[in-house]
Amino acid sequence: MKNQEMYSPQDRVKQEMQIGKWNVKENGDLEYDGYYHISGKRLTEKDWIAHLFEKRWIDFNDFIPAYFQALKNIGEQYVNVRVFY
Repeated sequence: MKNQEMYSPQDRVKQEMQIGKWNVKENGDLEYDGYYHISGKRLTEKDWIAHLFEKRWIDFNDFIPAYFQALKNIGEQYVNVRVFY
């Protein structure tokens, strides 16, 4: 089975939505409470998760689903993530 067949048609729909204080735009842009903005064009940069761990105000229970929806909106299925520990 091809990877694309594992997803339902709903999984490929671009959606604008609010998850916690994160607003996910159709173009993949993420905005937090009107003041912190991540461009959809930069979502695949591998340092985003590590960078956001430095922000004490981030609730990752809201950010992670918003991030994945934004990735879906730009058509990305795979992202490299850098982890520091």
